[in-house]
Amino acid sequence: MSAESTAHLSNHDIKCEFQETEVRRIPVGVLRVTIQRRRINCHKRTREDAKEEGGAVVRRGSAA
Repeated sequence: MSAESTAHLSNHDIKCEFQETEVRRIPVGVLRVTIQRRRINCHKRTREDAKEEGGAVVRRGSAA
């Protein structure tokens, strides 16, 4: 287990990207059903991610 825990991360600390979208059309009787499935890749936000977005990474910890 790493020294850093991800249990305290907020939505701001996590970056998610859509990797791929799969669309399937299935005929069901007279209707045609469209199914969309997205794969999402989420990871802990890094300093490089913050630079790309023009923001700063917020570090949360016990040090005040």
